[in-house]
Amino acid sequence: MTGIDSVLNEMGEISLDPRLDAIEDAVIAKVGARQARMQARRNLAMTSILALSAGVFVSTMAPKGVRAERMPSLTSAPAIAPSNLLAGTR
Repeated sequence: MTGIDSVLNEMGEISLDPRLDAIEDAVIAKVGARQARMQARRNLAMTSILALSAGVFVSTMAPKGVRAERMPSLTSAPAIAPSNLLAGTR
């Protein structure tokens, strides 16, 4: 038993590397950063799923046979232009 005791006493007298004091802070910082990235990914995934679900739901609720009105060209006069209203066009 004295052999083990002497080895343990020698190990106890060895000074520790000063960088070991900073390891705990570095590990906690890395874990915090990883948790923040995971939370950001989770939020992005949930937002994407919500947006996709809302889009699918709204598209199924749209009445059938709905068509967009054709937009007038930029060169034609608008329908409420005074010249069109006076001429009775449209």
